[in-house]
Amino acid sequence: ICGKMTDLQILDNLLESYDRRATPTNHLSKYIPVSCELYIRSFGSIDPSSMDYQVDIYLRQTWVDERLNHANITQPLDLNDPNLVKGIWKPEVYFPNAKHAEFQFVTVPNVLVRINP
Repeated sequence: ICGKMTDLQILDNLLESYDRRATPTNHLSKYIPVSCELYIRSFGSIDPSSMDYQVDIYLRQTWVDERLNHANITQPLDLNDPNLVKGIWKPEVYFPNAKHAEFQFVTVPNVLVRINP
């Protein structure tokens, strides 16, 4: 069997020397531009007296990590296994005025990382 690598082989190859603790531009001493999009799924439980409310959102972030370049990635590679996602650097997310926030956990954490060619 020669030729094309499987997605898991590509990931193993990429993550072999990958350090998730370093930002993608750490070696350049530069910041990394990150685009954020919020999609509001629901907005409710508004309490006018305390100005509290609940909102369900989808958060999408986009950035370029050259360390994840691989010649055999020819179409988007979706990672939704929390253990694989943990191995990749991701921007820290915080909402400075939130009283309480949490990621949705159903049976597994609700995460997706897409690596584009």
